[in-house]
Amino acid sequence: KLTTPYYRTFDPKHCEREFVVSALSVFGLSILPVASKLIGQAAPLASIKAEAHVSQSETISMLRKRFDITLDVDYGQYPQLCSEVIVKNQLNVICRKEHPRLTGSSITATEFLNERHVTHTVPGQVQSYLLNKGLTAERLLRKRDIAWHSNSITEMLPIIEQNDYIGIFPSTLLDQYFRHFNLKTLQCDFLPDWLSISMFWHASRNNDPSHQWLRSIFSETSKQLSLKYS
Repeated sequence: KLTTPYYRTFDPKHCEREFVVSALSVFGLSILPVASKLIGQAAPLASIKAEAHVSQSETISMLRKRFDITLDVDYGQYPQLCSEVIVKNQLNVICRKEHPRLTGSSITATEFLNERHVTHTVPGQVQSYLLNKGLTAERLLRKRDIAWHSNSITEMLPIIEQNDYIGIFPSTLLDQYFRHFNLKTLQCDFLPDWLSISMFWHASRNNDPSHQWLRSIFSETSKQLSLKYS
């Protein structure tokens, strides 16, 4: 049971509020399921509306007017917002097990650029989500030959399974989803970065007891994910 003095007057058992959370599809598969269980146990009358991730230019305005929390990769892009790291994530290159050229367990940067790629693209944007995130491999990622812009992380998997394409997939989802697909991971020393995934919120929500409680739920989610992937 979560108990914190600063929202002592708030009783989640009687909360009927709808909270609005913005997140990429990958976080809907990794972070939100854990949070949903905690919310369902503590606040059975509350509801969550999960909405698609919006562009960076819209995020601050939406957090002020509509969203309670946004889940996003944290690379210092929102200095005006409050934030807390939820989980750190490593990137992996994936391909189908019978890929005719990538027959080993690793991939070089040259091999990476010689293949066609499937990427995850945020609605309303024309470039891959991983670009402009301050990654060490930014210049390399910009040189990819992209065959398919996917609108969700799960759409990527069957497309890569059916073609000689490759993609970049988060480590937190490998064990959970790979057993359903004929795919393998490739060691890639040229993608050394770990991504910090944070929850962001507008400072105007800081003193809202129900919002404080919601943030505590995601803080507990962070602890559970850290134990799971440590």
